[in-house]
Amino acid sequence: MSLILDAINRSNRERANPGEVPGIATQHYSDSAVPAASSWSQGLLALALVLALTLIAWLLLAPKAASPVNTSPLDVAPVASIANSATSSPALKPAAQPVVLESSHRVAAPELRPALIDSTNAKPQPPAEVAALYTQGSMSESAELSLDEPAEAEPLRSSASQQVEAQQSNTEGQEQTVLDVDALLRQAQSQMQQAKAVEHAAPFLADLSQQQKDAIPTVLYSAHDYHADATRSKVLINGQSASAGSSIGKGLRVEEILPDSVVLSFAGQSFRLPALSSWVNL
Repeated sequence: MSLILDAINRSNRERANPGEVPGIATQHYSDSAVPAASSWSQGLLALALVLALTLIAWLLLAPKAASPVNTSPLDVAPVASIANSATSSPALKPAAQPVVLESSHRVAAPELRPALIDSTNAKPQPPAEVAALYTQGSMSESAELSLDEPAEAEPLRSSASQQVEAQQSNTEGQEQTVLDVDALLRQAQSQMQQAKAVEHAAPFLADLSQQQKDAIPTVLYSAHDYHADATRSKVLINGQSASAGSSIGKGLRVEEILPDSVVLSFAGQSFRLPALSSWVNL
C-alpha cells in the first residue's frame, strides 16, 4: 500500500508542478525508465480501483445474501425459549396437554365406540352368591364325571384291545392260508407234470438231494424240438444247440431227448429236466 501511495503522490506532484526545478531529494530517472514507471503506476491505479470497486460491491451485497442465514436463528430462538419456559414454569404445562389429548383422542376414538356399545348391551351380572353356587355345582358335576370315567374307560379299552388282537389273528390266518394255497398249487403242478412225463429211469432234478443239486451247474433251457427220429431232435441249452450224445460244456452232456423233457448227465449222475425248465445254481 505504501508503494501505491508514493506513486499516487508522485504523479500528483508531477501534474501540479510540471516545470519544478529538481532538488537534492529529487530522484533522477533515465529516459528509458520513465515510460515503464508511468505504465507501472497506471497498472497499480487500475488494480487499486478494481479492488475498491469489489470491496464496495461486497459490502453492499453481503447483507442481502446473509439475511436468510441470519433469520434462522431468530426463528429457532422463540421455539427454544418457549420450550425452556415450558419446562421451567409449571403454569405452562397444561397448555401443552391439549395437543397430546387431541392426538390420543383421535387414535383411541374408534376403540371407544365398541366399548360403549358393549356397555349398553351388557346384561346385568348376577350376584356373587349366585355365581358361587353355580361354580360349586359345576365343580361337583365335573368331579362325578371324572370318577365315573375310569369305570367306563376300562371296558372300552379291553374291547378295543380284543378287536386289535382279532384283526391281527385274522390277518395272520389269511397269510397262512395264502401261503398254503400257493404251496399246494406248486405241488399239484409238479405232480401233474411228473404224471404226464414219459416214464424213464433217470430221476428229475427236483428229486435229487440238495448236495447233488449244488454240484450241477446252471442250465438255461431255451428251446425243445422233438422228432420221432432221434437224430433230428434238438434242444437249446446255455445258448448251444445240441442233440442226443453231444456235450454242452461245464461237464454237461445230453443223453436223450424225450417228447416232454431232456435227460442230462453231470459227473456220472443222470437227471431229467422238463421241457423249457431251467436250473440256476446260485
